[in-house]
Amino acid sequence: MGKLVMFQLRAPGLATPLQWRIVTGQLPAGLQLDRDGYLHGIPAATGDYAFTVEAMSVSSRAAARRDYRVRVNRPLAVRWTRPPAVNGREIGGEIVVANFSEYDMDLTVIIVSVNQIGRATTLGYQHFNFARAASAERPTEQVIPFSGSPGGGVYVVHADAVGEVRGVRAIYRDRIESPKLSITVVP
Repeated sequence: MGKLVMFQLRAPGLATPLQWRIVTGQLPAGLQLDRDGYLHGIPAATGDYAFTVEAMSVSSRAAARRDYRVRVNRPLAVRWTRPPAVNGREIGGEIVVANFSEYDMDLTVIIVSVNQIGRATTLGYQHFNFARAASAERPTEQVIPFSGSPGGGVYVVHADAVGEVRGVRAIYRDRIESPKLSITVVP
């Protein structure tokens, strides 16, 4: 999902060697803090994380604590702005795609409804150049409405986004899925 993180924490004023530990809160899944103060790993889950780190001097037993807040974002994220809903014989809704990365992407978005026997009907398709994020807090976003008439049946709507970054040979993707929706066709 993310990039390899490697960062060494410091505690100026404490005699070395130091031992480090998390005393409250939790790190994002996929990250670890080793006893030497190296924070490393690849974040596996998005979200906001708060934790307190303690450094203790092995020789003097003096300690210092510091609070941290970390936000982990996917490079590419899809969310419903208007979840899929049935209106008569049609399924419609709206998604927003967000680019949190520092790369421009060649983006393809496809939204399909899949019925109980696996038949897929396209509700929306977009392909475009997706500009990089202005900053980690300000992603580039694109709203994509969709609708279609797949026929009678029970459906799940899938919205898939795939972004190719040619210069670094990377592909990012995200997917969301709706609960089941029913369309009843009266003869």
